[in-house]
Amino acid sequence: MPPFSNPLLGMAASRIACVKCGYTAAIRHFTFDNLSLTVPMVRQTTIEECLAMYTIIDQLHDFKCQYCTVSVTLEQNKKTIKRREAELASAGDNPKKAAKLTALLAKLQSQQARLQSALVNNPEEDLKDIELANPSPGISTKQTMIARTPRILVLHLSRSIFLPTGDAAKNPAHVAVQPLLDISPFTTTGHISKNASKPISGPPEISAGLHSSSSSYAEAKRRNCLYRLCAVVLHAGNHNSGHFYAYRRVSLESVIERRGESASEPAQLLYENDSARWFMISDTETKEIPLSTVLSSGQSYLLFYERL
Repeated sequence: MPPFSNPLLGMAASRIACVKCGYTAAIRHFTFDNLSLTVPMVRQTTIEECLAMYTIIDQLHDFKCQYCTVSVTLEQNKKTIKRREAELASAGDNPKKAAKLTALLAKLQSQQARLQSALVNNPEEDLKDIELANPSPGISTKQTMIARTPRILVLHLSRSIFLPTGDAAKNPAHVAVQPLLDISPFTTTGHISKNASKPISGPPEISAGLHSSSSSYAEAKRRNCLYRLCAVVLHAGNHNSGHFYAYRRVSLESVIERRGESASEPAQLLYENDSARWFMISDTETKEIPLSTVLSSGQSYLLFYERL
């Protein structure tokens, strides 16, 4: 039996790049079992717009670039070497001082060689025996994109906001969802960009989403980026109290399989037309609902998508 694979696990790629020097540290990859998306403070939005906010290029004003740090340290080292060389030139009548300066210069020159090597090969190299400069933080950019799509994509819509009074409240924005979701604009491709002002990879702009042509959906499916909504968890109430309930999609194929029934001709035709049944599940109630109810709710808390 093959080892169990968590269907919720995907992988994201994160990049931090310095705007001043252009240096990009190694792109960091990390696994996730859900993506927490901030719901904007607007009357209504879409799940695509929430994903766009998650993958937007953010500016950082307190990040210290390692390349800039090593570069400034190297410049300080060169100035120190020149100053010590001048002192050595004038210490000819003091052998003890000259010997001390010669040893110090040898150490400084060794450090200079290591700093130069680090700039060329790996600015992140451990230079623990060299006192690094402490330049002022500059502007850097940070971006996160989806690098490997999960079989089941879980999106958590963060609706917590803080009022001017400091109290927490629930963001009531209506978040529109559709049966199909193309996440291609939010995923990396084979090409990785290290340009601080450009996306990690992929198309530079958000695609038309659900208004895309069928050929776009075919391409998204080929790239494992096309998803179908299969479950929704909703919250009724305010930030401090309320009630959770769920909507669940059940394909006709699943219903037939669980009941052990044979697919009659009408049922088979219904399945081929991709007709599925949606159910609302609460504490004491389960009932069938139309898809229109699911799509018009707008108050989603968790969204579950299955990859097609």
